[in-house]
Amino acid sequence: MKAEIKEIKKLMELKNEGKFEEYLSRPVVSGYKVEITDKKVEVSADYTGFVHKYKREIIEKDEFKEELKKLRRLGKYNETKLKGINKVGRYIEDNYYEYLKEVEDYNAGFERLRKEWEGYEVHEEFADDEFLHEYLLPLGWKLGKKLYRNTKLSKFESKYRDLKEYVRTLDSELSGESHYHTVTLTVG
Repeated sequence: MKAEIKEIKKLMELKNEGKFEEYLSRPVVSGYKVEITDKKVEVSADYTGFVHKYKREIIEKDEFKEELKKLRRLGKYNETKLKGINKVGRYIEDNYYEYLKEVEDYNAGFERLRKEWEGYEVHEEFADDEFLHEYLLPLGWKLGKKLYRNTKLSKFESKYRDLKEYVRTLDSELSGESHYHTVTLTVG
């Protein structure tokens, strides 16, 4: 326990070391569940989720281009008007390296979060847990901010999901039956 407190003290200055030792001697919170892998960090208890974060996979530029090609082919086959498809292609070209940088930054933060949560336990009456509230939870919140809708990371993942959904829709549902569909792709 002393070694654990020394590690925590390295990360942050505890206001009341004795109170924190007492907190760590309490039983672990009811229903405490931890699932930490290379790809995800999920920590929860009965009625409370502490952190749910997932490592981001890089979407290769070629995958984007391939989805755009499929969409163009299917749009032509289904005689569907595709608005904004050229803008999406340019957006991908113009912003891809910024997207890569944001993915790498996010994944570095994810690794830090994963290492900090590994082996840590939340105890009863965790309102007293300074380390949890002043260090661990803010790490998760900062990581969550990197997924806000105005980030390149979020925009790229959203555009890729939309492209795949449009391809799926045109491929399975329309299959050459309609002449009056319009698909609008947005760039933001």
